[in-house]
Amino acid sequence: HEAVVISQKPPRPSLRSETAMLEMGIAMTVVGLGLGCNMQPLTLAVQNAADRRDMGIATSAATFFRQMGGTFGVAAFLSILFSTVPDRIADAFKAAAGTPEFQAALSDPAVLSDPANKGVLDMLQGAGGGVATACIQLGVAAGLRIWVTSRNEDKRGQALALGAEAAFDSGERLPERVDAVMETVGAATWSHSVNVLRPGGTIVISGATSGDAPTRAELTKIFFRQLRVVGSTMGNRHELERLTQLVTRRGISPQIQEVIPLAEARRGFERLASGDTFGKIVFTMS
Repeated sequence: HEAVVISQKPPRPSLRSETAMLEMGIAMTVVGLGLGCNMQPLTLAVQNAADRRDMGIATSAATFFRQMGGTFGVAAFLSILFSTVPDRIADAFKAAAGTPEFQAALSDPAVLSDPANKGVLDMLQGAGGGVATACIQLGVAAGLRIWVTSRNEDKRGQALALGAEAAFDSGERLPERVDAVMETVGAATWSHSVNVLRPGGTIVISGATSGDAPTRAELTKIFFRQLRVVGSTMGNRHELERLTQLVTRRGISPQIQEVIPLAEARRGFERLASGDTFGKIVFTMS
């Protein structure tokens, strides 16, 4: 590992993800002994200061206030920890995402092939749509495991050829739950999207081609399993720049089903309505 020195002051000891278990164990032992030595002398001091007949009350009082102080301290610590750490982690990722080192890592074969980076498993509903095909290509380029669903066997095969790890029939039971679902179909696949998510998973909705009013909203499953539902239309300019850089760097070409003159737009829309497409239909002005 390489590090950039930003201060001439000696580094303070800190706990990191790569800290050895032995080092952690020694630190925990020292802290535990320190706390224990601080607590027991308090009880002994109170017992020695109190009259013999008040020994029980003195011991109980010392123990009570010691436990209350410890409980309050732990509660305050955890409150501060969980209210500040998530935002700091998110800010750290945002700050790192724009650096050349981070962008280079996205295209590093060693990083992409590392099993530790394959933990995020995404599923796409409707393998043949333009959004779905783009998600397959971009997800694979980012090193994600991509599963897709489709009613059409040919489209499932095309999705696999495009880089998807696995393809399933629409509504089929999956071998395992997934971390995220890209939902563009809507009502027809909504329940399946909710059911295949792991606790804490995310559904990203960017379309509803089969309708926006599913028969079952699945609200109980959403709140009980703490799922997230995220709407997505377009990003900002910075995100567009990062996207184009990734597409250029990885040599990604959009999946195009057919190029049609604008004068024949009706035929293109009819093909879209039939569902017999895999990728985008492009209209040209000439």
